[in-house]
Amino acid sequence: MKNKSNKKFLLLSALVFLLIAGWFTFKQINKSSLHRDVISIIPEDAVYILQTQNLTETWDEVQQTNIWKHLIKTKGFEDFGELTASLNSVLLENKASKYIFDNRPTLMSAHLVGKRDYDFIYSVDLKSAENIKKSIDALLKLDKKHKIVKLSYKQQKIFKLIDKKDESNFFFLFTLDNLLVSSYNFSLIKKVIDEKEQVHWLNNPDFQVINDKLGEELVRFYFNFKQLPGFAAVYMEEGDQLTADYAKALKLSGFDISHEEERILMNGITLPDTIPSFFNAMLDVKPGKIKAYQIITKRAAIYTSLGFKDFNLFYQSFLQQLPKKEKYAIKKQRKSLENYFKIDLEKDLFDWIGQEIAIVKIYTGKKQRPEDVVALIQASDIKEAKKGMSKILEKIRKKTPVKFKSYTYNNFEINYLYQKGFFKIFLGDLLKKIDKPYFTYIENYVVFSNSQKVLKEFIDDYIKGKTLSHDPAFTDFQEEWNRKANMNIYLHMPKFYKILEKDLSPSIRKSLEEKKNFLLSMSRIVIQLTSDNTLFDTKIIIEHDEKALIKEQAEELARKTDESVHNRYYEDLQFKVFFPDSLEVADGNYRLHYDNGKTIKVEGKVKNGFPEGIWRTYYPSGNLESVVNYVDGEVDGKAFFYFDKIPETKKAEMNFDKDLLEGLYTEYWPNGAVKAELEYKNGKLHGEAKYYYPTGKIKIEGKYKKGEKKGKWLYYDPKGKLLKKERFSGFLF
Repeated sequence: MKNKSNKKFLLLSALVFLLIAGWFTFKQINKSSLHRDVISIIPEDAVYILQTQNLTETWDEVQQTNIWKHLIKTKGFEDFGELTASLNSVLLENKASKYIFDNRPTLMSAHLVGKRDYDFIYSVDLKSAENIKKSIDALLKLDKKHKIVKLSYKQQKIFKLIDKKDESNFFFLFTLDNLLVSSYNFSLIKKVIDEKEQVHWLNNPDFQVINDKLGEELVRFYFNFKQLPGFAAVYMEEGDQLTADYAKALKLSGFDISHEEERILMNGITLPDTIPSFFNAMLDVKPGKIKAYQIITKRAAIYTSLGFKDFNLFYQSFLQQLPKKEKYAIKKQRKSLENYFKIDLEKDLFDWIGQEIAIVKIYTGKKQRPEDVVALIQASDIKEAKKGMSKILEKIRKKTPVKFKSYTYNNFEINYLYQKGFFKIFLGDLLKKIDKPYFTYIENYVVFSNSQKVLKEFIDDYIKGKTLSHDPAFTDFQEEWNRKANMNIYLHMPKFYKILEKDLSPSIRKSLEEKKNFLLSMSRIVIQLTSDNTLFDTKIIIEHDEKALIKEQAEELARKTDESVHNRYYEDLQFKVFFPDSLEVADGNYRLHYDNGKTIKVEGKVKNGFPEGIWRTYYPSGNLESVVNYVDGEVDGKAFFYFDKIPETKKAEMNFDKDLLEGLYTEYWPNGAVKAELEYKNGKLHGEAKYYYPTGKIKIEGKYKKGEKKGKWLYYDPKGKLLKKERFSGFLF
């Protein structure tokens, strides 16, 4: 099928089949023998359904949105520009067709066809049309662009419309009482005819429950979770356990769809299945406050949290949802763990757990690793949390051979919980990705990760204020959220796509590449489920940002630049020569060698027990590493640093005033080109800042004030093209 990849755009694709409207001019409109609802003929295996009660008004609204305007100018979606002109001429400007199609209920449903594909059924309610079956033959003859082939299935007349310019592009059309039905797939046409009298959806009690609770918005959307695994398999090489779990635990969602400026708002209902699941466990508890975003790194690609007013109540409900065998195994393992280590999980752990447990998948910018995950458990009382965790650690240390000494990193204590499957013992698969973790305390959260490196990076981002709560775009988006929810899933699409990309099938990855800019413009998505005893009130917000990909590239550029420039190393005086109190050093010349006893490591003069004057350090190769001047033991004056190569190539040069960077700091690439030019005042970045590519072209430029970015910052690609302008608040002077 032509333009197969366009299927991903639900609301937009729903309008494609309306091109046929130009073929119809009706003289008499009367009541037909049988009136069918547009959804009545849809097979029950629909993956999703998109429906509107007013086709003309919906289309008029859609084409006015920035999302649509962005779509039609995106490479790979050029046909949608033609669609806009066609629909306007047919639906809004043609009086005859407008008379017939105006205010008509219209529907599109998606169905799996084979293991790796899906297609659509389109249905429009013409209300009634006298002699429609007789006149359709004459009306189709007016179409000069298609070759018409008449088919028949179970005495139902069907028309196959074949594009005369491209015979591989065709679709099928037939009428059923008051409905006009169309599809690109003949097997779906046959399925509609086979099941037309079964009225699956109108007889579905779950569908009725949802419909009764929805409002009066122009567009409705339904999603059938039972079809989720097959739908996901269209895009993924391998099945995902999470989608399988969701398919078992949930039945159906329905939404009213509206929009405001750059956001799509979906408010509706989700029905859980009756089988035991943590979704049903959440139905039994009141929602908790969602607040972990206040400390979560802005590099979060996915942030999922469970919220509960009372954790112990949630835990008991969770246990009740488990199969008897699994529940018995967990209780047995828990009792065994408590007896062996002499701990009380309820007292030492459960009692201090607050209202949120969150899992965060972090985009690192490198090859993604399974350990790039952080879990956060909110504490109702952080003092009690520390007390409980300390006791658990102490008991585990006594019983295990692993010796790990807690240490402090940037004022945060890093601990190690060496006990395989500790969380799985009492929370099943909820925290299955966290095993034998390192952990620390940040504000009122206990933060866990399998990787020390990831945990340290998380701490670094928190210290520097690089958190979601310090991202203006996120905080503006977050204002639309419910403050309390039982489940909250936040996606940052540009980062999420980079993680997801490796799991996409090669064909899907290739087809999405040129359309990536538009896909990622749906930059932020949040899904919230809030318990209403028997069902979940569900909210989905999608934020459109046409420049999302460019902004992400600029953010990645800034992050990589920050990592590649070593000014923080010099700011922190990590190179400085000092003598431990335990070492007595005589005044005069001082020289220290590497272990081979031949290569000089450091040399200089000592005065009153402190470095004085010029000091040099050397690489193990013997090449000069640095030349630094000291006054009374403090770094003062010009300092020079070199790459480990011959001839000597400058790596960085700067000026110090009593251990504080002052004035111009310059860093170089190995080829001699300037990498960065930064200005310092009293040890802090203050003034002009310029970063360069190895070619000498400008990469980033802006200004600092007292260590903080201020005013306008500009980001460029390697060719010198401006990627992004960013303005930071505050005054420069």
